[in-house]
Amino acid sequence: MTKFNSNIDSHSRESGNSHPLNLEKLLFNPLFLKLQAYGLIDEIALRNFIIKNEYRSLRCKLHLGDAVYQLSQKYYLSESAINTILFRKRTKKPISFPSIKF
Repeated sequence: MTKFNSNIDSHSRESGNSHPLNLEKLLFNPLFLKLQAYGLIDEIALRNFIIKNEYRSLRCKLHLGDAVYQLSQKYYLSESAINTILFRKRTKKPISFPSIKF
């Protein structure tokens, strides 16, 4: 998995948590790694979460277009894809587990 750098302080304010999410600590937590090994972590959703948080911190310093451009270069995505990640309404998908045969 790619190592992500992100400022997550804004997430803690939005979700009402008093403790900010330490993404670096989470990504290397043994339980998280085990869930990832079983394919239970949606890596695209995680990447999108990180992109959204980086966008929030970039917007404090840059104009919208410049922030989107920097993210598109960093994550090798088109500016249109970054805009979709940032501004589309996302519906939650139900969790589906692989069928287990005994």
